Amino acid sequence: YGTTLRSDERSERALRVTEHCIALNGADYTAWHRRWVLISDPQNLAKNPHALRDELAFAEKKALRTPKNYQVWNHVRLCVGAVGTAEAARRNLKVVEEALDADAKNYHAWSHRGWVVARFGLWEEEKAYASRMIDADVRNNSAWSARWHCV
Repeated sequence: YGTTLRSDERSERALRVTEHCIALNGADYTAWHRRWVLISDPQNLAKNPHALRDELAFAEKKALRTPKNYQVWNHVRLCVGAVGTAEAARRNLKVVEEALDADAKNYHAWSHRGWVVARFGLWEEEKAYASRMIDADVRNNSAWSARWHCV
């Protein structure tokens, strides 16, 4: 891992190394950052125009496996922002909803969700979602906070 980092290697091999490091330690900020550098490299994007969407799918899958991992949600945020479409944002909100189905008070998932809503202006949809979450558990302060931001 260190050699690809020191030499600034930008290859499929370097990307696989980050994937291996993340599999060993999903909270390795350096591995996630290196992965973002590799994915967002203009030469990589020129070779693979679907790289950002593919990376978003990869990160969302990791987020569902380790939903309280801040580093993975940060990476998901970078990917959603780079893809930049309302379609990707709505799809991502479904993934976040799945994470919240497992733990309705997951701060990292709620925080990411709030960013997506604000970035893509999905206020009405979020207001309805937060209201449903409040109906399910009136003591869910995260849902109340999300609803308050929408109103």
